[in-house]
Amino acid sequence: MEQPGPPRPGGLPRAGTGRPVIRGADDLSLAELNARARELAEKARAGKLAPDEMSGSTFTISNMGMLDVENFTAIINTGEAAILAVSSTIRKPLSGTRRSSFAPSSS
Repeated sequence: MEQPGPPRPGGLPRAGTGRPVIRGADDLSLAELNARARELAEKARAGKLAPDEMSGSTFTISNMGMLDVENFTAIINTGEAAILAVSSTIRKPLSGTRRSSFAPSSS
C-alpha cells in the first residue's frame, strides 16, 4: 500500500489516509475529547494511524467550515449510522429589523 503524501493546504490529509475513530467519545469530557482528536489528527497527517484507529466507527462529523465552504454533501461511510456535514457560517443582514444588524447564518 502506497504511503500518503504530505497534507494538503488547510491540514487536510490526502485521500486514502483513513478516518480516525475516537472510541468511547460519549464517556469523555470535552477536554479529553479535544486531546484525543488532536492526537489522532496528528497521527493521520503523518500517515501513522494503526488499523484499529481507523475502524469500527458508527458516526462521522465532516467539518469543512474552517475552509470557508458554504455547503457540501457528506457521504455516509459504510457501516455507519449517520454523518453530520458542518459548513461555515456567513454574515447576512437581518431583514425586518429597524436598524442595520448582521448575524451568522448558514446557507
